Amino acid sequence: MDGSKLYPADIEGYRIRYRLKTEEQFRSVTVNNGSATEHTLTLEAGVYIFTIATIDSLNQESRPSHPVTASVI
Repeated sequence: MDGSKLYPADIEGYRIRYRLKTEEQFRSVTVNNGSATEHTLTLEAGVYIFTIATIDSLNQESRPSHPVTASVI
């Protein structure tokens, strides 16, 4: 989070935050695999907002990504 460079070998995992667009609170799931390129969530239909952050080997979390909106049918 301090802006220093993060090397792929230092990535321990990711934190995915998501919520229905109509909700206030984000839910989160932690992916404890730094080399993961996908993760499956089971969601009900609706419009969701997602962000993702990187977790490094010191358990420090990056700033979250810009929000992305997706519709689940």
